[in-house]
Amino acid sequence: MKRVNKNIRKLTLFVSLAMAITFFYHNWLPNHKVEFSNSYLLHFILDSSFTCFILWITWEANVKVNKLLEKHLRWEAGPLRRLLLQVSLNTLHSFLLVFGFVLLYGLFLSQFVPASLRNVQSSGAYPVLNNAVVFFIEIFLLYQAVYIGFYFFRQWSNSLVESEKLKRENLSSQLQALQVQVNPHFLFNSLSSLVSLIEEDKTLATDFVQELANVYRYLLQQQNEPLVRICDEMTFISSFVYLHKARWGENLRTEMRIDQKYMNYLIPPQTIQILVENAIKHNVISASKPLTICFYNDDKLCFVVENNLQKKISTQNHTGIGLQNIRNRYRLLGKKDIIVENTDSIFRVKVEMISPEEANENSNN
Repeated sequence: MKRVNKNIRKLTLFVSLAMAITFFYHNWLPNHKVEFSNSYLLHFILDSSFTCFILWITWEANVKVNKLLEKHLRWEAGPLRRLLLQVSLNTLHSFLLVFGFVLLYGLFLSQFVPASLRNVQSSGAYPVLNNAVVFFIEIFLLYQAVYIGFYFFRQWSNSLVESEKLKRENLSSQLQALQVQVNPHFLFNSLSSLVSLIEEDKTLATDFVQELANVYRYLLQQQNEPLVRICDEMTFISSFVYLHKARWGENLRTEMRIDQKYMNYLIPPQTIQILVENAIKHNVISASKPLTICFYNDDKLCFVVENNLQKKISTQNHTGIGLQNIRNRYRLLGKKDIIVENTDSIFRVKVEMISPEEANENSNN
């Protein structure tokens, strides 16, 4: 059915084009002005039918030649050679087809059209043979120019689509690689804490294993997702912080002041985890110096993670891989860079929250 509809559309196009060419041919081609008479309608129908037939035959012949060339000499392999060969072959066979069918058409007119009408034809209703061939070849060359221009435009469009597809796949791979960077470090710390808990409190160790399983279930579920809802991320963070509280107790504190209307906004997965992990890693945590990590949103649609600053005294150089990881994710997503504010007493990181509408629009594109 689809093929039938395609052929009907093609026939409609050829009939319309043939009628337009015939009308132009009869009325504006030099030395071939047709006088309107009682026989003009018949002349017009005959010429239009013949023109439509020629257009169809030459079109199909061109398609066959193009398919043959596509098998043996693709555009990418040699665009100039392909262009010259295609135009030459199509011009040659189209000229032979047009010339042959014009001769047959003339024969048809002489044998089957009444003599009275043939007299009218000789006075200008049907142009002489060489002008007919020249006219059809001009139309054909115009078709060639349009076809080749359309082909290159289609190839250019396809290359843009393919390039965008490869870009998205590459971005997806990079985002997954960035997420994997964090997991081994977190697992090492968690297993170290678990060893200590097993010796101290087996019940607490059991709960710890359950929360660890919840954390990694979430990580596995979100590993292929570029964005996650803040409410889901915060549920994950509750389990994540619990694992650390098993070691630090009330010396590690958290505060959450997030407006409920932003809970369905999105951020890259593990963003908050990285910031929490950094705060724990780089700050002193003790009964006299508890570490407090706050989560809230500001009025500029940013999610904020803030902690009191009490840096560890260490001779090791910090690599900054966590913050760079987040920066890279936002860069790959085409979003604003993160904002880092570092004072004598506070370390604060702001990341852009992405609305569900914006996320849906980007995914559709």
